Amino acid sequence: MNALKTLLKPKQRDSIGYVSDPDRRAEDWTAAEIEAEFSRQLELGFPIGLYLEGNCPWLIRALDSAKEVKRPIVAQVNTGPPASFQGPFKPDAGLFRLASEGKAKLFFHLPYLFNLWLPFDASQAKWPGEEARVPLIRAYVEYLNAFVALIPEGLNIGMGFILHAGCPRWPGALGKSAGDYVPAMGSAGDEALEFGKRFRNNLAWLFDSFLGGLSRKGVQGRVLIENMAGADRHPLQLSSFKNCKALLGGFDKSRYGLCWDTLHSWAAGESLSPADFSSADVGLIHMNGGPANVCFGSRKDLHGYTELSAAVKRGTAYPWLGDAAFQNAPMVFERKLCSVMLKDSAWLAQKWGLA
Repeated sequence: MNALKTLLKPKQRDSIGYVSDPDRRAEDWTAAEIEAEFSRQLELGFPIGLYLEGNCPWLIRALDSAKEVKRPIVAQVNTGPPASFQGPFKPDAGLFRLASEGKAKLFFHLPYLFNLWLPFDASQAKWPGEEARVPLIRAYVEYLNAFVALIPEGLNIGMGFILHAGCPRWPGALGKSAGDYVPAMGSAGDEALEFGKRFRNNLAWLFDSFLGGLSRKGVQGRVLIENMAGADRHPLQLSSFKNCKALLGGFDKSRYGLCWDTLHSWAAGESLSPADFSSADVGLIHMNGGPANVCFGSRKDLHGYTELSAAVKRGTAYPWLGDAAFQNAPMVFERKLCSVMLKDSAWLAQKWGLA
């Protein structure tokens, strides 16, 4: 019980550091209450989607002891520190077993340091020379190879990988060298085309081989590009869910898709409906709402403690997030308190007529 309490100790992180959520409550269920509600929701087929950091023996015990798991849980795990290539972490073997048994769907969030806008050439596979950007590209490849090496043989499961596309430098943003990432083009339209070409080439060069390595281990991997939060500084505006969708046009849908963070779209001021979701290749939804100070178009990325029902009620989330269109979609509630995640799951189940 104490180990569970330690794991669920509140800690709020946004995309740029650590902050306090002004909407956070002091509420913290006991470990016994959490396990009891978790078991109840498993047996009723509620949409449980967990954000995990590190190993989770309590979760594995709960799934093993459940009388019935009507709907597999969705588990999102960081592959390593979000802003570092130290690692990757060795995934919990119990999670792989649960996925093989059909009790869990696994997603892994890659570090934020991946940046698909770097102007590198795929022909530099042996990294000749020592240009400043080459060591980082080497780190990308070595990190992905190291993760594949940690996967057991013969799993025969699907697995998703969440990837932030990164952001190119923009002239004037970071000093004289800031223009290094930006093509010398004649117009914003030309720059957008160049950026799109660079993104697509780099995504395929880095991740086609990664997905191939997973396939040889018996894993059908899928890379999911997540719409980013905050103000964009380049023509492609990747806080836009619709722009991310357009950028992946032509890619193999079984290998590449979208991770949609609902709060990122909301904070970016993007008008969306359930139809936008149903017409896209969304492999995972981050079902997030914001606290009171996250207004539509505010560009603030702040979530972790806010109950989805409360965010919808006060107008800091899309009002249709309880729509039945999402019933079959894998989703994660990125909550630091398990009690809040369980309340989100129960709220959706009620909306869908499951409770």
